Amino acid sequence: MEERRKNKRVTYFTEVEWGVYGAKFEGKMSDISLGGAYIDTISPCPEGTEITLKFRLPNGHQLMLKGIVKTSFAGMGMGVQFMNISNIDKEALDNFIKENC
Repeated sequence: MEERRKNKRVTYFTEVEWGVYGAKFEGKMSDISLGGAYIDTISPCPEGTEITLKFRLPNGHQLMLKGIVKTSFAGMGMGVQFMNISNIDKEALDNFIKENC
């Protein structure tokens, strides 16, 4: 099977708050890359849905990102691609990933 990901993914378990259409939900993140993350949730959004994400890195840096659901698995979770990530958040995320590869 060919790897389609462009960015190195690392395992990262943390609480994540995500929102869609003004509603807020809580879930668990299980992995992350510069391009996106996987959110474990029993009620994932359909593919193509734009959502917001809020979570912290271990160093305390809080990220508030926009994303689009790329994969959705009912009762399991969703793969989210980050959109328009700021340079500051990108640098913090890149440093975290490099430290954990």
